[in-house]
Amino acid sequence: MANYTLAGNTITFTHTEVPPAARRRGIASRLVEGAVRARGLKVFVRCPFVQAYIDKHAEFADLLA
Repeated sequence: MANYTLAGNTITFTHTEVPPAARRRGIASRLVEGAVRARGLKVFVRCPFVQAYIDKHAEFADLLA
């Protein structure tokens, strides 16, 4: 589950969570990637998971608002 708000061409992620039994399978990463790249949105981060993901994956730095 990814909680976010949309405003124009910017998505603000506020919380991302995957049930414990499904963690460490890349599900949250795919949620974030799909929500952003598919729509051509810029990202404003308020979610620690999303921030850590972007920090670790420089190829997504261009998406930051």
